[in-house]
Amino acid sequence: MASQLRKRSCHWSALLSSCRFTQSGFRCWILEGSSQCPRLTGITIPCANLGSRRIARFISWISPNNHWLVTGSADHTLRVLDLESGQSLRRLEGHSRSVNGVAITPDGRPAVSASEDHKLRVWDLESGQSLRTLEGHSDSVFGVAIAPDGRRAVSASSVTLRDWDLESGKELALLTADSPTFSCTVSLDGQTIVAGDAAGKMHILKMEGFS
Repeated sequence: MASQLRKRSCHWSALLSSCRFTQSGFRCWILEGSSQCPRLTGITIPCANLGSRRIARFISWISPNNHWLVTGSADHTLRVLDLESGQSLRRLEGHSRSVNGVAITPDGRPAVSASEDHKLRVWDLESGQSLRTLEGHSDSVFGVAIAPDGRRAVSASSVTLRDWDLESGKELALLTADSPTFSCTVSLDGQTIVAGDAAGKMHILKMEGFS
């Protein structure tokens, strides 16, 4: 069966830059870029451990085992940090422009990053190696989210959203939006995508024909 998208939208008065599904429902955050040191509960991670001091935006994701924090910054790299000590464990290199987003698969090992170089990269967090590159976007990629089964990723770039097969690197679906999209997330059943755009709209997209 061919996949289809059914869309609903609602409106905010500011840019939606982060959105997540949780066990208790759906939550959104409006975030602004900052060069200040990010603060975590019970720990402060030094700016030096995050890479560039000229951080365009602080992007982070905590691994499912709660041991690692993965960050992306304007120096084109990602860092894997130890949550207990705050120390940088690995530096992931491969993007040629700023890293705008990162997501980790449910098993906690592969991660996917989104960059202004128009590409996404799949990383092995244990080794720090780039496993494959996802190419197809023609503009900066601002957001990425991974489906709960760990097999698919959704990316947000300019006026497009793309759904990817992480094993093969193939594009599964493409959606064209009315205005630039900056964030996205996937529901717990993997069948719904939510995206936030520059106009303050939240788009709810129902995927049909995906198992």
